[in-house]
Amino acid sequence: MKVKVDERGRVTIPTEIRDSLEIRANTELILEKRESEVVLLKPLSPEEFIKQAHEFMKEVEAFKVETLEPLKVKEIWREKP
Repeated sequence: MKVKVDERGRVTIPTEIRDSLEIRANTELILEKRESEVVLLKPLSPEEFIKQAHEFMKEVEAFKVETLEPLKVKEIWREKP
């Protein structure tokens, strides 16, 4: 979906996306630069973070990796949908 940046650098998130992600006025989002991309993320609640971390660790254990570098974990985590 294409959107335009206005003269003050603002972008409007289309209604259907806001509604599906439950983004309302004053919702805080995380803005991340990834190489040539700009990504908006909704922060995770502590509960959701823990749930995702447990699921991620199960995936890591399935690979039977003896050591895992923290930066590699961060990279893999960011690639998850």
